[in-house]
Amino acid sequence: MAGDTALVDKIVLLRSVEPLVFQVSLYLLGDSHEAEAAAKEALLSLYSCPKFGSAKDADRAAIAKKTAMSTAIRRSAYRRKQA
Repeated sequence: MAGDTALVDKIVLLRSVEPLVFQVSLYLLGDSHEAEAAAKEALLSLYSCPKFGSAKDADRAAIAKKTAMSTAIRRSAYRRKQA
């Protein structure tokens, strides 16, 4: 059951930064639907990031913000190429 505990702990950490990730995505993309998709991508990236789980709260927020920014920028660039 240790794996279940680790999963729950990771989910709790992700939920703690979810609003920040969405706010950053929305600010950069300016569209709530695109921001939601970018936030989902960023949260999935954070889930597999070993530094995120072991970081202190302030560092975890910085990692989440950086991930959200890079995901939103990448998503915006991809959308521009398609247009």
